[in-house]
Amino acid sequence: RSIAVHEAAHAQVRVRYAGDRIEVEVGDDVPVIVPRDDETAAFLGIQERISLYGGRLRLGTTDVGGRRVSAELPLESVA
Repeated sequence: RSIAVHEAAHAQVRVRYAGDRIEVEVGDDVPVIVPRDDETAAFLGIQERISLYGGRLRLGTTDVGGRRVSAELPLESVA
């Protein structure tokens, strides 16, 4: 939904199993600007849910200056 809302022309989703954890990364090509209040609230909600399972959320930029959201969760909490 977020990719469509921000009108990304391209998006990339990666899922990686890394031993005892799973990593998920979503990136797009929408230039990073100051987030709206509803986006900030959404990220805080996602971060809160991920931390409940011992995970970590990171926000950043892609190589083309778009948004990147990465999550890492221990596999034992996902099962």
